[in-house]
Amino acid sequence: MGSGIRLPASRRRSRTEPGRPIAISAPKNPDFWRQGSVQTEVRPGEIELRYRPYIYYGVYLFTVIAIISVLTEYISLRINRSHGERIPFLFNITPPVDPFLFNITSPVSLLDPNLGYAHGDTEPAVQRLKTRFSWLGSFAIYSNKPISQLDRPIILTLGGSTTDPVLSGHGWPEKLAMLFNERHVPATVINGATAGYSTNQELIKLIRDGIELHPDIVISYSGVNDRGEWGQFPNPIAHPYQRHLLQALLASKLSPLFPNTVWVLAKLIQRHGPSVQGYTLGLDTARSRGQWYERNLALMHAISEASGAKFFGVIQPNAWVGGYDISNLADLGVHPGQEPDIERLYSEISTLPQRLDYIRDFTLIFNGMEGVYRDGVHTTTEGDKIIAEHMFALITSTTAKVSHGTE
Repeated sequence: MGSGIRLPASRRRSRTEPGRPIAISAPKNPDFWRQGSVQTEVRPGEIELRYRPYIYYGVYLFTVIAIISVLTEYISLRINRSHGERIPFLFNITPPVDPFLFNITSPVSLLDPNLGYAHGDTEPAVQRLKTRFSWLGSFAIYSNKPISQLDRPIILTLGGSTTDPVLSGHGWPEKLAMLFNERHVPATVINGATAGYSTNQELIKLIRDGIELHPDIVISYSGVNDRGEWGQFPNPIAHPYQRHLLQALLASKLSPLFPNTVWVLAKLIQRHGPSVQGYTLGLDTARSRGQWYERNLALMHAISEASGAKFFGVIQPNAWVGGYDISNLADLGVHPGQEPDIERLYSEISTLPQRLDYIRDFTLIFNGMEGVYRDGVHTTTEGDKIIAEHMFALITSTTAKVSHGTE
């Protein structure tokens, strides 16, 4: 055991003395630090080649995920549509807007749950009208007598901006009331028209409000607003403003990205589904614009007759149908490109007066005249007088109540 190998004292001391530094000499070759694994020179393009497979894989993965996401969103869209829920596809870009800040085509002040909007008696134009006539709800009454003492027959007019009692400060219903007064024929004209209304809103307003006025005669002066802009197919009975309101209310509840997918998942995860699950505009119609127009007039006719009133559906004139010269009109009155929609609608409804005795066609009453249009749709005061004359002749020649001034 005592015969082991003994190390030199200097070697033993270096092992047995902790903390003693060990000297390491640097290489004397100056190229050492530029060689081997310490530093490697990278040639141009080597990094691109090295990472190209990862880039390709990332693009492939992104494409696959995008396709699956879009397909899932489309399937979710169909599921939501089958439940009557209309949610935007892929992106929810409708901002949550205060409904009262919408810019409406007509200066109206009231929201209406059934019609979208309506005139209110605080509007300056309504206040001006009230200095001469009466105002009840959203109806202008061209008389100052109490509602219970109005002269019979009561003639209720419905329509859009071409009949609106306050939009332009004048209108043919007011001129019609003046004709009855000037010719000493007892009658009261009540105007329930509002700019932007089509026969869809006329029908609803007649059912809800018009019948409550107990009219003897109901007139729908319509046509142009039924071209599709103010009642978008396949759900034309919903006013565009109502759609905006629903979209604004729903916007804050939808995901900005893939809203249909998120909506379906929310209904699956939550026990009873989200509190508000989109909105519905009812069943899609397969009717054409002309067929829908005829439907609305037929319903107004039936409702009027059932209430003891005579109904007239009057197809209104415009500058595109009937051969009117529009070369002198600076403003055509509708958005550019919508003239063909009007022409197609009128080609469909042109035969209605031959088939239905309660429909009259006024499309030719301005032929050969000048100064009757402010634009391609709305009339001047001279145009109002001509319409009123034709309405007066229509009413007095077909209604015994007016001819004899009796109830």
